[in-house]
Amino acid sequence: MSAKLVQKLDDNFAVFQGPPSPSDLAEGIALPVYRAEPSGSFAIPTGRVWVRFKKGIDAAAKDVAIARAGFHLEESPRWAKHAAWLRAGSGKIADALSAAHSLVALGDVEHVEPQMLMAVARKE
Repeated sequence: MSAKLVQKLDDNFAVFQGPPSPSDLAEGIALPVYRAEPSGSFAIPTGRVWVRFKKGIDAAAKDVAIARAGFHLEESPRWAKHAAWLRAGSGKIADALSAAHSLVALGDVEHVEPQMLMAVARKE
């Protein structure tokens, strides 16, 4: 039984319903997909987590605490040194999603949000 195409997001991404093949899982091709409410559109996690600390707290200075929480600092934008994109130390999307809530315990954290990709919605 082949997987059923549910939605094509663009030329490179599509959502299929059904169990992934073992080779898709082994190669990291199959990703979890969520349905965003109330729009009903699909959201695909990237494995990156956005964390914003209180103003004046440099995200790079929290690198040891971030590592203890199971993440590594991937990028901190020049325009927002108090914020950063993190990725789970394992590199696994599931680990980033399941441990994202633990980042609040780092202290001085104002916002934590997993990055999700969604199809572009054009306003008419």
